[in-house]
Amino acid sequence: MQIVLDVKPSYYQQIMGVLQSLDPRFFNKIETDTTSLFAQNQKYLAQELADMESKNATMISEEAFWASTDEVLATSK
Repeated sequence: MQIVLDVKPSYYQQIMGVLQSLDPRFFNKIETDTTSLFAQNQKYLAQELADMESKNATMISEEAFWASTDEVLATSK
């Protein structure tokens, strides 16, 4: 079984220290996976949010939005 923790960067070392201090029989391994789809989406969304907050985001028409949504749905099947 896998558990994903989305930890704030400032608390990463503390969380890893706590996990590593627990009985090692609890875990197969403890690792940081920065290549997961979750991590990739998190980076993408953080960048998009930063663009919106800095007013550098690009607005698209509703038609373009639905066309891109349809394209993503078609390729994800």
